[in-house]
Amino acid sequence: MAFHKIDSDSINSITNALDFFQIPPTNVSISSSKVFEILPSNPLTDTPYHFKIHASQNYIDLTKCYLFTEFRIRKENESGQLVNLSVADNVSPIQLIGQTFINNMRISVNGREVFNSNSLYAYKTYFSHELSYSQNAKSSHLNAAGYFYNNTSTQEGGLDTIERRRLFENSKTAQFIAKLDADIFNQPLYLINHCEVDIEIIQTIPDLFL
Repeated sequence: MAFHKIDSDSINSITNALDFFQIPPTNVSISSSKVFEILPSNPLTDTPYHFKIHASQNYIDLTKCYLFTEFRIRKENESGQLVNLSVADNVSPIQLIGQTFINNMRISVNGREVFNSNSLYAYKTYFSHELSYSQNAKSSHLNAAGYFYNNTSTQEGGLDTIERRRLFENSKTAQFIAKLDADIFNQPLYLINHCEVDIEIIQTIPDLFL
């Protein structure tokens, strides 16, 4: 049987559903892998936060880069001192606090800027998660980033607000882990070796994420 090819130079192949006798290939391109924890290069009391992935002989899977954060909410009393929240305080962070606390993120590779969110990072990542992920994802693994599914048409009365408020009752500390939402972290190719990556994160003002 003759088949018409759009490109005569393309090789022949068969669908996997009919490939009964072909032995699956073995991946021999990766000999080992490691996970590194990278701490900010400046004190947490000073912003912006800087992270640096130093150049090495290793290729980097940027899709596996996660930001681990820890938050606690406190309030000022009449004398201006910080005190813990009480159960009666109706305070909760916004959705996806593990990412939306970021106001701007800049990424440079070998000194060349490749990403700049221009103070729109929180809006970009919120809308991309709201529109791109299924309800099952919003009700499961996105909880680790501080996202809780809203089952009502209101923001303050939904179960999502209640769940986020419970995390910080009595000024408890809550931990979150989220992927960095930038184009370079959402593509499947590894970053080649001997590349130095600089990540700068600017925190948004508290009025926006509380």
